[in-house]
Amino acid sequence: MFEFLFPKKCIFCGKIGKYKFYNVCKSCYGKIEFCSDYECCTRCGTPQISMGEEKLCYDCMTRTYFPCKRIASVGAYRNDFRNCILRFKNGKTSYGKTLAYFMSRRAYEVYREIDFDIVVPVPFDKERQNSRGYSSSHILGKEISRLTKIPFEGKGLKKIKKTPKQTSLKHKERIENLVDAFKGYEDKVKGKTVLLVDDVCTTGSTLRECARALKRAGAKTVYGITAGTTVRFGEKINK
Repeated sequence: MFEFLFPKKCIFCGKIGKYKFYNVCKSCYGKIEFCSDYECCTRCGTPQISMGEEKLCYDCMTRTYFPCKRIASVGAYRNDFRNCILRFKNGKTSYGKTLAYFMSRRAYEVYREIDFDIVVPVPFDKERQNSRGYSSSHILGKEISRLTKIPFEGKGLKKIKKTPKQTSLKHKERIENLVDAFKGYEDKVKGKTVLLVDDVCTTGSTLRECARALKRAGAKTVYGITAGTTVRFGEKINK
């Protein structure tokens, strides 16, 4: 009766039906550019041409310090997948279950050998979270925790400095914007292997600065997982 009154719809196209992939129809599922289908940098996770034995992109090869040991993402942040993430960020919180399902699956693909202690979401500053009424990364982190059985720790990291939105800034400004904006809490993260959760990775600045704060608080290792990632260029894997 409930499903008759409130039928499930594909979160991409709105088509009503029963779907295998957490409310995504077969047609829309086939349009997602999954990172698992591309050669990706083994550090920042961006689908692009990677070089050397470690398969790093140029940016990661030239970076001297990367506190987040690795970042993995579900798919390219463009077209319908980008629109889906934006709708989630702007009020369609129910989409979080679908995105978290894909993120959990991607985390298993990349991190199956890692024994995580806690899931930690990237935090908003207090004013922004109050104005929005929810935290997208918190919703994703809670659902990933439920699906993977990794304990959720929502108080391991805090944003202590109000900053302009990353989307309003240029590449170099994004990198500088979040320096010292976060604080990790030793009693929550010390000695822990952390799965750090955010919705999108663009420059990687947010995840890097969060990982830096967690490491300062004594976290053992930090790995990142996001739904979307920006795409520079990449070669599709022939399967």
